[in-house]
Amino acid sequence: MPPNTNRSCRRLRLGPRSFKLFPKLPFDIRVVIYIMALPDGQPIIIKEEWHIVNHMKCIAKEAAAYYKVPALLHTSSEARIAAQKIYKKCFEVNLCGNNGVWMDLDRDILCISGEIGLTTSLAFFGNAQGSWDGYMDHIHPAVTIKEKLPMIAFQRWPSQYGVSPTTLEMMGKPEKIYMVRYSGAPTRHQLNMKSAKVPTGWQGGAGDAFQYPQPDVETLTYRTLREKLSELGGAVIKRKTAEAEVEAEAEEVPSRP
Repeated sequence: MPPNTNRSCRRLRLGPRSFKLFPKLPFDIRVVIYIMALPDGQPIIIKEEWHIVNHMKCIAKEAAAYYKVPALLHTSSEARIAAQKIYKKCFEVNLCGNNGVWMDLDRDILCISGEIGLTTSLAFFGNAQGSWDGYMDHIHPAVTIKEKLPMIAFQRWPSQYGVSPTTLEMMGKPEKIYMVRYSGAPTRHQLNMKSAKVPTGWQGGAGDAFQYPQPDVETLTYRTLREKLSELGGAVIKRKTAEAEVEAEAEEVPSRP
């Protein structure tokens, strides 16, 4: 009787359901496997949480993050220890409930959503502060991001803040600013941000520019942004794998179930 090829193909596609010998592998190999199992970088979407008060009058009360928590953080205690060398708890003071997000600062990107940009940014960065003397370069956020962010994304630049070295230093000193959209051509606002607003802000704050270099600005879709994060991940994973191998040789974390 010929073998049931359909059943065999199904078994082949499924592959092994478990690998019981994994805990017996050398610790440095296990760490490398954990690093190689990291997902691609992801956009961490920041949205405002609306709170209804005073007979259906809505106000943006707090900011909330929408993203996928990395699976390694809740796979096992050993995997969590390895993952915490990559992912850091960030933005507790900026988000509702002081929850924070688990973020790989090298590969994930903070995305401030909203076509207007005003309410979400106020909820996340705090009210605008500073002195108004006819120049927006002197207006900046109330809350400073402590983490160094290589890149940050906005659907629309928050008009309540000036574009200056002071403002962007408080936003994590990003080297790249992405103006993102879901589809179609970039808006006039995004094009203005790319071609005029950042250079103008840097000219107005030239004294601070020596401490913080002017970032690049690029307009793109969310799909293209995800592709960029995927391409970036390969080089970062290779570097972090090499670093993990060196750390694993120096100290071995005991395996736990």
